[in-house]
Amino acid sequence: MTVFALIQLTGWLDDRYFAVAPRVGEDWMRGVLIVYLYLKSAVLILVATFIAHLVLRAQWIALVGMHSVHPGGIDWLRLRLGTIQRRAERRRLASVPEQIDRADDRATVVFALGTYLGTLLLVLTASAVLVLLAALLLKALLPRHIGAVPLLGGLFALLVAPFLLATALDALLGRRIAADGRAARMLEAVFGVYGRIGFGSSGSAAYALVASRGGHRTIRWITAVAILAAVLVVAGQLQAETDPERFGEYAVWPDDAAGTARSIRSPHYDRLRDPRRDPAVPFIQDEVIRHDWLRLTVPFSPAHDAQALGAHCPEVLAPRADVDPDARRVAFADCMQQLHPVSIDGRRLADLHYDLGSDPRTDRPALRAMLDMRGLGRGRHELRVGRPADANGTEAREVVIPFWR
Repeated sequence: MTVFALIQLTGWLDDRYFAVAPRVGEDWMRGVLIVYLYLKSAVLILVATFIAHLVLRAQWIALVGMHSVHPGGIDWLRLRLGTIQRRAERRRLASVPEQIDRADDRATVVFALGTYLGTLLLVLTASAVLVLLAALLLKALLPRHIGAVPLLGGLFALLVAPFLLATALDALLGRRIAADGRAARMLEAVFGVYGRIGFGSSGSAAYALVASRGGHRTIRWITAVAILAAVLVVAGQLQAETDPERFGEYAVWPDDAAGTARSIRSPHYDRLRDPRRDPAVPFIQDEVIRHDWLRLTVPFSPAHDAQALGAHCPEVLAPRADVDPDARRVAFADCMQQLHPVSIDGRRLADLHYDLGSDPRTDRPALRAMLDMRGLGRGRHELRVGRPADANGTEAREVVIPFWR
């Protein structure tokens, strides 16, 4: 049951990540991504640990059972082997009691290391969450704007600095510091606090026991490689979810990014899109518009729109007490209308009117507009939605949405 629950948890984490990602800006997205990578890597390591332990423990049970059935061990004379092969096999295979002990030890060590690695990543995840929450609190309290990257980096440095400093002092001056002195007590207090939350090579009794008996350097390499492998697997899976065209032999297939010609992408159609996983891009109700009105929804992107609003309409970002809320909403919608112009078949819509609303399937803020289709003939048409320039001033491609009447 535990394994199946953990496997289901990986899908739940994917859904939560794709639900949160469109709601945060580009800088804060790094913190969310780190939390997601660490947490899902921890779950994957625990899944692999439980499965490996079940297999290894099953081997041990099989050996114990077979030894009970045949206590005399292997009867080599009854095996149809040549003389040299029999001699080589007897040298290679230990006695059944020794194999039982080794199988038991192997299963125990794998389970101990796996649970330690999973716990270590959970500790790192909790640390990342605390740093992220502290950064959000500081951002709200500080009078001047500070970027998310320096804020997160500074808080993380403050979190690990005492442990790193204590480790360096112990390595350089530990032998010269009096055991009953104040400096030694301070270092012991630091190591005690960080040891309780999983920092240090002896943060886990099981890990310390295995490392002290199996080679500290070897176990540290195994730990680093296992964590790196888990993170790479999660990152690769995330890349496959967000850009599936990169996986497979599709090198000759043209790029299918937003704004490319002769391209139909399911996220642009409400009937076809997956609101849990697809990116937050402009969309219409369907490929074929059978009625007189086309419903256009343009999701608000904190990563791009908020920055563009600050550059073009800074007065609408921070609400002031002397500004009427309705007037601010109108000014906000008018500014967003400038940032996201709309054209059909190359003709810009001068009568475009955005209303502030939300995407009903994700509950995320979005611009809504109803476009009159009564003047369009039958056949294929192209709806283009403009996007604001990025932070470097590079103009973004228009979003192209083909549809038919």
